[in-house]
Amino acid sequence: MTNRPLDHSRTHLVNRYFTPLGVLLVANGIILAELPLRLKAVSSVLMVFSILFNSLSIGWIDHGDAAGRRLRVRVWVNFAVSVLQVYIFGPAWPPAWLLLILTPIASAIYGSRGNTILFSFLASAAILVVHALRGPSGPIGWAVQVNCGAFIILLSLGLYALSRIVRAEARHGGR
Repeated sequence: MTNRPLDHSRTHLVNRYFTPLGVLLVANGIILAELPLRLKAVSSVLMVFSILFNSLSIGWIDHGDAAGRRLRVRVWVNFAVSVLQVYIFGPAWPPAWLLLILTPIASAIYGSRGNTILFSFLASAAILVVHALRGPSGPIGWAVQVNCGAFIILLSLGLYALSRIVRAEARHGGR
C-alpha cells in the first residue's frame, strides 16, 4: 500500500476485527436472505475462500521482502470478493453493502491517503454500479445508495486522519 515498512500490528488488527465482520454479514445473508440455492452456494464458496485467504495471507504478508506488494494483492482480492457478494445478495440482504466498507477501512488503517481515497471512491462507485445493474429504482433508492457511498468515503477519510494522529502521538510519546 505504501513504500514505508509495513506495520504488521495494523494488518493483524484488520484481520482480527474486520474479517469476522465480513463473515458475520455474509453468513447471516446466506442463512436469512431469500436467494436461490445456487446463489447461496456461490456466496458460501466465496465466504470460505475469503476466510482461508485472509487467514493464510497474513503469514504470507508478514514474511518476505515483498510485503507491500503482497498486501496490495490481498486488498484487491478482498475488494473483488466483496463486490461479488454485494451483487449476489442485492436487495435480498440489504446489509451486504457494509462489505464494501471493509477495504477502504483497511486502507485507512495501514495504507496511504491516496489508497484510502482510491478504495473509498471505488467502493462508492461499486455501490452505484451494482444498484444500476439490479434494475430500475426511484429517487429514494438512488438517494440511499448515494448516502451509503458518501458514508464510506467520509468514514474512511476520517479513520485515515485518526490513524495518522494516533501514529504521530505514538512516535512522540503521547505528548
